[in-house]
Amino acid sequence: MHKKLILIWLSITLAATLALPFAAALSGCAGAPTAQMVTVKTLASVGKTTQSAVAAYFDLVLAGTIKTNSVPKVAKAFSDFQLAYGAAVALARSNTNAIATAGVLGAAANVTEAIASAK
Repeated sequence: MHKKLILIWLSITLAATLALPFAAALSGCAGAPTAQMVTVKTLASVGKTTQSAVAAYFDLVLAGTIKTNSVPKVAKAFSDFQLAYGAAVALARSNTNAIATAGVLGAAANVTEAIASAK
């Protein structure tokens, strides 16, 4: 039971830490589509997809389908993603025309790879 509580706490913590920049990315985008709006929506899509993958992974861990020894690798990859994602969201909110950077996309790919190798 203790292991399940830790995994639930990790899942909630990871989801909550991604939710803040995701919400920030979506705020203040009204009117005709601009390069910034497209950038923010692209980032939001990458963020939501990665968050969904991590949530599905933790569901499998909690169900006992995946062993818990893969949790640190996935958590580290997700933490690295969050850093890159947060920086990209901050850049997009600064009204630049930057698209989702290679760092963000690479970090998202690392999360997916960590989850895939855990299965």
